[in-house]
This record gives sequence, structure tokens and C-alpha cells, in this order.
Amino acid sequence: MLRWQGKNWAYLETAPGTFLRKEVLLDTPVSNGWFIRQNLTLGDHVVITGAQQLLSEEFRSQNQTGDTD
Repeated sequence: MLRWQGKNWAYLETAPGTFLRKEVLLDTPVSNGWFIRQNLTLGDHVVITGAQQLLSEEFRSQNQTGDTD
């Protein structure tokens, strides 16, 4: 998980080597982290190491193609 532009995000692996960034709400603290009640489902493959690298790659690839989203 990572924090960017005031929001919390998680990267999900949707296919081998393919990742999707989704906003997650950290609204329920628990003793060792957060309980997430929406935007993730059982069986999702969530990136737990390297999310910042994926964010950097996402924006680097957008800059190379001229996409400004």
C-alpha cells in the first residue's frame, strides 16, 4: 500500500506482470494495521513490497506516451 495525493492505494496483480492501482479506504484500524472493507476482495493478489516502484513506473510510462491522467 502507498499514500499518494492524500489517498491510500493498493496495487493488484491482475495477470502475471500486470498491475492495477486501486484506491482503498483505511477506515478501521486494528492492532497490527488496517482492516479494509471495500475495493479489495478475497483472492486479490495485493502487492506488499514494491508499490512505490510500480507508481513510479506507471507515471514514467504515462510521460513517455504523453498521457497526462
